[in-house]
Amino acid sequence: MLMVSALVNWLRRMAETGTIRIETCTGTVGTVYLDIPAAGDGEIRVLCSGVMTHLRARSRGGVALKAGTKVRVLAVTGPNSVDVEPAP
Repeated sequence: MLMVSALVNWLRRMAETGTIRIETCTGTVGTVYLDIPAAGDGEIRVLCSGVMTHLRARSRGGVALKAGTKVRVLAVTGPNSVDVEPAP
């Protein structure tokens, strides 16, 4: 009985929560999905916590970015939004 209890506790610790932590995408490179206007929000696709995620994005420096442009995530500005710049 003790062995079964230890096995169940070990298996419970192995489980993942499935929660995406947006902070993990800071510094990563993604792609603009919906155009980002110079003074507005668009959308990017980026890998966060091992999952391809769509996030609202605002261009830092007021530069308009077209769909398909590679961008780097600079900072998290909200629960589902980030600041980006064109990737070199």
